[in-house]
Amino acid sequence: MLPEERAAEAGPALPIEPPEPDVTPFDLIRYAMQSVHSPKRLVDPVPGIARAPVAQRSVSKLYDNGAHLGLVLIPLRSWAAGGLYVTAIRVENRHSHDMVLSPIRVQGRLVASAFYRRRLPPLGKTTLAVVTEHPFPAAIGGVR
Repeated sequence: MLPEERAAEAGPALPIEPPEPDVTPFDLIRYAMQSVHSPKRLVDPVPGIARAPVAQRSVSKLYDNGAHLGLVLIPLRSWAAGGLYVTAIRVENRHSHDMVLSPIRVQGRLVASAFYRRRLPPLGKTTLAVVTEHPFPAAIGGVR
């Protein structure tokens, strides 16, 4: 039997739905930053994203193991999608000098991290987004 004959016997072909796109760490970081800094109508949707619980208590040791006492980090919101979690964290510089922040100095079991602004003036604020494979408290372990 020829392939054309087999196809004719099988009946009309059903439309194949494209698979849901994978969610990347970049997608989650962009979503977190837009959710914190943009009007809701401008936030790009991420397939399957949902809010995840996160306690809003200081996690200042998350950056450089707490070496900068004037740097305060407090989680704002957390979301989950595609088996990953993203948490937006407010970073405040209470030093009397500028700070240049580096994602390399963020502690914990992270997939990715990014700052909204890396240069932080005295008394300035920015947002850190961290992507993890587990809910935020589990991913940072004993880092407080």
